[in-house]
Amino acid sequence: MKQASQPKRGLPLAAFVFACLTPLSALAQAPAACGTGAPQTWIAPCSAIIDDPRTGLAERVRALKLRGVAAYQLRNIDQATADFTAATTLAPDDAEAWTNLGMMRQARGDLEGAITDHDKAIALDPKSWVAHLNRGNALRMGHAADAAIADYDLALALKPDLEAALRGRSMARQMRGDLNGAIADASAALQLDARDVEALMSRGTAYRLAGNPDKALSDYEEATRVGPDQAGAWLDRGAVLMERGNLDAAIESFDMAIGLSPGSVEAHNNRGAAESQKGDFARAAADLDTAVRLGPNSQEAIGNRGFLRLATGDFTGAAADFAKLAQAGPGDPYRILWRHIARLRAGEPDDGFVREASALVEGEWPGPLLAFYLGKLDREKAMLIGPEVEAAERAERRCEIAFYVGEYALATSDRAAAEPLIREAAESCPVGILERVAAVGEWRRLQP
Repeated sequence: MKQASQPKRGLPLAAFVFACLTPLSALAQAPAACGTGAPQTWIAPCSAIIDDPRTGLAERVRALKLRGVAAYQLRNIDQATADFTAATTLAPDDAEAWTNLGMMRQARGDLEGAITDHDKAIALDPKSWVAHLNRGNALRMGHAADAAIADYDLALALKPDLEAALRGRSMARQMRGDLNGAIADASAALQLDARDVEALMSRGTAYRLAGNPDKALSDYEEATRVGPDQAGAWLDRGAVLMERGNLDAAIESFDMAIGLSPGSVEAHNNRGAAESQKGDFARAAADLDTAVRLGPNSQEAIGNRGFLRLATGDFTGAAADFAKLAQAGPGDPYRILWRHIARLRAGEPDDGFVREASALVEGEWPGPLLAFYLGKLDREKAMLIGPEVEAAERAERRCEIAFYVGEYALATSDRAAAEPLIREAAESCPVGILERVAAVGEWRRLQP
């Protein structure tokens, strides 16, 4: 299984979807300095207008919106939310206020509330490209790709050169699996702004998923050049470098991501995964422990740490990690197998294995391995690679067979059978395969 993004298939996490808040819509000029000059200079004059009992309704609403804009640009989302809420209370027919309030809810992670606010704005002003754009963003962030694309289409019909809508539609199309459409939209956005980091990242990810790592890396490299302070760009660059087997460069990229975002679960998980693949188990343990601490429900980090613990002989710890994965993904044959192997090595009972594995042995791979562990298939048959396995996948399949059959031999104290299989897995499993990490660790311990 490949390393990291999902414990089952394990590519490094990469930032495949990004939040895309657009600048707040332009507002009419307010009296005096409220709305004039740098945003930090608006607060006091706008507050004076808002607090003056002689201020009329329209002027007060305008000042609230402008102060909300200033607060948003100064990253005071709570104050901005309060101001836009007050504006919508005083003027419930103000579409712009509802749009801006929706953006604040979006920034706070309240996607349902954001969509409701954008719905109100669109009902009041169906031709607001800002409202359609931001509802599209909220829908995309909520994984409603088709509905998001419909909003982006409407926004682009109203404003054809809307770069943010092209970028957002690229991400939504990528979510839907339309990689060619995602590449075309990102390319169109980049025609409007060649320095659009998120468009570069979106196109790079689409190229990566389409099996074109060279173009993906080119886009990620450009994203880190024009946006060196964007942790996501370094994460994506590191992910594709790791897939290409360039572990040192991948680790350097993840170093940059962690420097920019020390609390990033993904960055610590990915660096730990790359360090595991390199055989630097001590550093990997520190990173993966940090990733699990920061994201205790991160199945990627838990899965990577489980394999690292298996590699270092901490079978009890590995069993605990794999038990969490199996509980989170019941019916996943790999997770059941990982938990069983770790418990066998730790000398712990695995009472659910026979029942869970028996229901899966007739399924696709790794069904034969489960049958082997259940005693329903002998070693020779378990080690056969069927003709249905494509040439590109045969190395990974052979890696898995050698590792899992070798692990069974170790668990049953058959060292003579285990040694050649574990050595084969350690030496031939492709970089990025989870089993490679554990095989390298097992082979180290088998050495005299």
